[in-house]
Amino acid sequence: MSPTVIKILLSIATSALKALIVRWSSMTPEQKKEYQAAITEAAKVPGNEKREGNHFPLPVEIIRKLDQILGIVKDIQRKEEAMSKELDALTLQVQANTDAEQSAIVLLKGLADQIAAAKTDPVALQALSDTLKASADNLAEAVVANTPAA
Repeated sequence: MSPTVIKILLSIATSALKALIVRWSSMTPEQKKEYQAAITEAAKVPGNEKREGNHFPLPVEIIRKLDQILGIVKDIQRKEEAMSKELDALTLQVQANTDAEQSAIVLLKGLADQIAAAKTDPVALQALSDTLKASADNLAEAVVANTPAA
């Protein structure tokens, strides 16, 4: 889980606990007894019973909030995983483009050298011209084959 998600969850949990503490501290002893009785009654509702490891039953409202937080966390995790996959795919495409660009640069530099070497030999120039024509045709076909229709 990312540090940002953890910070958000801690902020939510801290806010909820502060609100509960403020609420509790503002209650009279009689209200506290009533609240404890309500918690005890809430624990008797099916699906809201005391869970193993808990030392006291949680009120239904807190359980609902925790379920909402868990839902949000799961949604964030799903989105984070999808973004990670998209970023991986984009990284691979960038690398493929970079490789293709570097190959084109090497090809152009090589062509310049070949032209300079063959500039006084008509047969060598014709052979180079034929090779370039074949390469250009292959490149054009590849571009057309790999370009999505508009």
